[in-house]
Amino acid sequence: MAAGIEVRHRKTCPAARADGKCCQPTYQAHVFDARTGRRIRKTFPTKTAARLWRQDAIVALRQGDVAAVAPTGRTVRQALDGLIAGMQDGTVLDRSGRRYRPSTIRDYKSDADKHLVPAIGHLKLEEVRRGDVQRVVDQLHAQGLSGSTVRNKLDPLRVIYRRALQDDEVSRNPAEKLRLPALTPTARRIADPERVATLLDALPLSERAAWACAFYAGLRVGELRGLRWQHVDFDAGVIRVQAGWDDQAGEQETKTRAGDRAVPLIGRLRVELARHKLATGRAGADLCFGRTPCEAFTRSTLRTRAIAAWRRATAAPATSLPPGSPRKRCRPRWATPTSARRSTSTRRRSPGGRSGPPRRSTPTSTTTGLPPPAPGSRDSRATVHPEPVRSTAVPQRSNAALQSPNRL
Repeated sequence: MAAGIEVRHRKTCPAARADGKCCQPTYQAHVFDARTGRRIRKTFPTKTAARLWRQDAIVALRQGDVAAVAPTGRTVRQALDGLIAGMQDGTVLDRSGRRYRPSTIRDYKSDADKHLVPAIGHLKLEEVRRGDVQRVVDQLHAQGLSGSTVRNKLDPLRVIYRRALQDDEVSRNPAEKLRLPALTPTARRIADPERVATLLDALPLSERAAWACAFYAGLRVGELRGLRWQHVDFDAGVIRVQAGWDDQAGEQETKTRAGDRAVPLIGRLRVELARHKLATGRAGADLCFGRTPCEAFTRSTLRTRAIAAWRRATAAPATSLPPGSPRKRCRPRWATPTSARRSTSTRRRSPGGRSGPPRRSTPTSTTTGLPPPAPGSRDSRATVHPEPVRSTAVPQRSNAALQSPNRL
């Protein structure tokens, strides 16, 4: 028998017959991994298959490709459970070296439990083929999910295979080169910078400061919820964005490293924040816009109250229509906190504002939330804004801002 190959008979193998045959034996090939100090064995039905595997295994070990010789025995379910647990305790980091956000962990766990585990959770990592993952993609697309959503549902699977490849657990990634649904471009809603003052004037005084931070400073909703008065420096004229807010975890880091920034506190933004601070009587570590000094406001409340105020501002008496006219109600597209913060970048890229390299433009639409201006006026001309670019730079304050009588 060749070196490194053993013949294995059944325990119930009868005595050899006259022709020398007995049971149908199998052939076990083995190689020694000097790095780990263990012997790797694998059984084959034929001697030729065992000999070929042993030759390939010796070459793979010499090249350091342990996954090709001894693949991991973990299943997809076990790998996903370990991934979620590592995200929660901080031992698994994202590609930028930061801890995963609580909302991301919840989304990964939901996607894994609902879509990935029922389909391929029972398979070992090395046993999963590209066709298995492709069937998951096809099922998600058949459910009516968009191309972007389908890609997001596969993110947990991509992470475990990226880490498995780095740890030499597998030799290939079945989550690559898939036939994915096309991405459908959607118009990015951007609040019209020229009508921000009109939108703010329609809001009650208690809501203006938060929306002013979204319009003029570009803060995200989570950053608005986590903003504290100790981060608002009226003397230096800046807002230092240092934290966000999660519904379950509470205060957390900003979304990205670039999110930890300082934005200028000038113009109407200073006025609204100063008025809001005097009205609430909060200071120091108190939340600027929280329901209480320690409890953040509800995400939906910010926009719900604003929409109610804008509807009251746009209310008009009903007019009679000619007989047979279709009674179709035109529903205005109200501004959102996201479209509000995009208007900040749009203003900075306008003539006289921030300059920067051009970027690939995407379909955009302006959102005012109030009745359109009269035909022929300056505001009636359609404007297509380029894709906003978020800036972490702090523009220099003008002398007029420094000498403003509203400065605290």
